[in-house]
Amino acid sequence: MKMKKLALLVLSVMVLAATTANATPPSAVSDLYVETGYTSAIATFTVPAGATWYEIRIWEQNMTTPGWSGYYYVTSGVCTANTSICVPMTGFGNCHEWYGAVRVSGSGEWSNISNQPHESTRCSPQFGEVECP
Repeated sequence: MKMKKLALLVLSVMVLAATTANATPPSAVSDLYVETGYTSAIATFTVPAGATWYEIRIWEQNMTTPGWSGYYYVTSGVCTANTSICVPMTGFGNCHEWYGAVRVSGSGEWSNISNQPHESTRCSPQFGEVECP
């Protein structure tokens, strides 16, 4: 009986591993748009098919997919495929220049890095802050 349970467990692990190994990552986001305020920003993009989670990071220069974990984490969350999403981002210093990017995941696989808008928070408080509609 123990051998049957062990064999079933091994088979289950093999099926799970094969399913995960064959998963296709979602397409990369190609329409990331960022609008900035004095110390805030909003990011809007269309969630690709198959995506269920997003993660946004920033850096002082263009980013690459292999270097993703080394860039400054801003926010992440659940998303719905084939919909537009607006993500509020706060806590930036004023006059802060950066590149923004997003990656999405689905079925345990991450997309490549998105397009990377080059932005700067506003230098004067007269511009105010930005919020998602």
